[in-house]
Amino acid sequence: MSNIRKLQAITAGIVIAALGAGLLWLLVPRPVGVGGDEFYSPLGTPITLVDAIIAVGGAWLFLRALKDFKPELKPAYRFIAYAQLSVGLLTLLYPYIEYYDLWDNNWFNMASYLPYLFGSVLMYFGMRRFYQILGLQSRGTSLPFLLILLAITSVAHAFLPHVPWGTLQHEYQYDLFEILVIAPVIFFGAAAYMAFRIKQRTGNDYAQSFSWLTAGLTVQTLSAAAILVLDVIGYDNWYFNSRAYSLPTIAGDVGLLCAAVYFNAFNTTPSGVKRWLQAIGVVPPPPATSADIIIYAANRSSDTTKVAPYLAKMSDVLSTQPAGEPLNATQQAALRNIYLEIEHYLVSADLMRDFSRSQLRDDIAIYFGLTQNSTNTFWPLLPDMDGAAHSAAATPSQLGAATR
Repeated sequence: MSNIRKLQAITAGIVIAALGAGLLWLLVPRPVGVGGDEFYSPLGTPITLVDAIIAVGGAWLFLRALKDFKPELKPAYRFIAYAQLSVGLLTLLYPYIEYYDLWDNNWFNMASYLPYLFGSVLMYFGMRRFYQILGLQSRGTSLPFLLILLAITSVAHAFLPHVPWGTLQHEYQYDLFEILVIAPVIFFGAAAYMAFRIKQRTGNDYAQSFSWLTAGLTVQTLSAAAILVLDVIGYDNWYFNSRAYSLPTIAGDVGLLCAAVYFNAFNTTPSGVKRWLQAIGVVPPPPATSADIIIYAANRSSDTTKVAPYLAKMSDVLSTQPAGEPLNATQQAALRNIYLEIEHYLVSADLMRDFSRSQLRDDIAIYFGLTQNSTNTFWPLLPDMDGAAHSAAATPSQLGAATR
C-alpha cells in the first residue's frame, strides 16, 4: 500500500473507531441507582469517548511523523503528541465518573479537569520549541511571563462573585483549584499564537499543517475559557446539562488530528495532502516553467526568510524578459543556478526537515511531470547528484541547445 493510501486508511480508521465507540456506548444500559440526575447525561460518555479516541489517534499520527524531521526538532513533536495523548487518556476518567455518578466526590470532580491542564502545558512546550528553532521571539509567550499572568489572573479571579463549587469547605480551596482551570486558557492561547506566527514564517509546504494546528489550538482555548465561565456562573444550565460544552473540545481535537495528518503527508510523493489527487493520477500535473520549479522548491523551506534572497534574484532575472518572449539560454542558466542554491540550502541547512537531493528532484519531477526530455526548463541539464550540484553551472550554449 502506498504511503498516501496508508495515511488515508489510518485517518479513516481513527474517525470510524471514534464514532463507533460513541455509538456502541449508547447501547449500554443506564446505570442502576444513579442519583445525581442533575449532572447525569446519557450523551456524556459517548461524546467523551469520541473525543478521547480522536485525541489518541492524533497523538499517534504526530509520533508517526517524527521520522521526517530533524533530531533537534523531534522533542517538539513529542511534546505535541504527548499533549494529545494525555488529553485522550485522562479524558477516559470522565466515563467512569459519569457512569458511577461520582460528581459529588471532589477528587474525581477535580480530576476531570486534568486532561486539558496537562494537554495545554505540554502543547505549549512543543510550540515553544518550534518557535525557538525558527528564531522567533515574543516576551508574551515566555514561560516566566505566562506564570506571572497565571498568578495575576488567579488572584483577580478570586474576587469574582461565583456559585459555590462542589463540596469544597473553604473559599481558599476553590481559589487554588481555579488555578488549574485558568492555566489551560493561558497555555492553549499562547500555543495558538505561536502556531499562527510559525505559519506566517514557514513555506507553503507547512501552510496546511500549521493552519489546522492554529485552528485546533484556538478552539481549545475558547473551550477552556467556556469551562472557566461555567465555574463562575455554575453548571445548572443548558450548556452543561446538554453536554454542548464538549463539542468545542471535540472540534479542537479534530483540528489537531488534521494537523497531524498534514504533518504525515510530508512523507508522501508528491508531498502534501493537497497533491494527493495528482499523485494517484486523478488530475494531470500543472504546466511547468523554470520559475515554477524554483518557487515550488522554495516553498519546501521551513523558514521563508532564508529563501527570500533567492526568490529576489529570480525576480531580477525575470524582470529583463520581454512579455511573451521565451527565456534565453543565459536567463535559463541563471535560473538553474538559483534552483541549485535553494536545493543546497534545503539539503544542508533547513531548520526542520532532512532533505536529500534525490528526494527533492523526484518530488519536483513527479509534481510537474518532468522528464529528462523536457525542453522548456533547465531541468534536463541539472548536474548529477554527486555532491557537486551546488557549484556546477550550465553554460548558456548548453541551455540554448536544450531549449531550442
